[in-house]
Amino acid sequence: MKKIVVLLVTLCCMAGALQAQGRFSAGVRGGLLSRTYTFDQKSLVFTDAKGNATNSYNQFSSESKYGFEAGVNFRVRLWKSQNEMTGASLLLELDGLYAQNNLVLLAGNEGDELNKWSATVITRTVDVPLMLCLKASVVRLSAGPVFHAFAKYDLKKGSPNIGFDSPRVLCGYSLGIGFDFGKVTLDGRYSGNFKKDTWTINNGTSSTTLTGRCAGWSICLGVAF
Repeated sequence: MKKIVVLLVTLCCMAGALQAQGRFSAGVRGGLLSRTYTFDQKSLVFTDAKGNATNSYNQFSSESKYGFEAGVNFRVRLWKSQNEMTGASLLLELDGLYAQNNLVLLAGNEGDELNKWSATVITRTVDVPLMLCLKASVVRLSAGPVFHAFAKYDLKKGSPNIGFDSPRVLCGYSLGIGFDFGKVTLDGRYSGNFKKDTWTINNGTSSTTLTGRCAGWSICLGVAF
């Protein structure tokens, strides 16, 4: 506990020193999110504990709904050009973002309107992007890794239980372009995961497994303190 306190105090002191030099800033940001899951499966087969098929669907698809993300932003200027004409600089950005959107899972059989299966899932993650940014004038180009420190899937509508089998900390990437107008920022980013997610769907006493990757884009407005 003492080590954590010392570390926090040290970080605060460093932030204060950098802010005094005009090299550090902090703020908040939030905006629109669209996160799509591309699954490997084109059909679904539910099996019981003995591996026997209980329900099968030859058509499977997913549809992502719009969501939101919001959180805090920290920025440190690592380098600044001496040329006042270009005003180029190199920045390091660290975000802590809560993201949420709905995902609709649909399955059925061609020509059979009665035997259908669907579920609406609320996806929640805590994302920590670490971005290296090259800024010139008001334009900022960003790239870097993003860590999904927490992920949770909750059923909003439907009968199955959704389980998340992948590690709780996943690593992905993020690319973006931003515009700085004084203390106001506008960012557009595209993000994806390196590792596939694994979902377990329990429908009563039977279950099935989904594998796939998540990718998406966001548009956020931010304000620096």
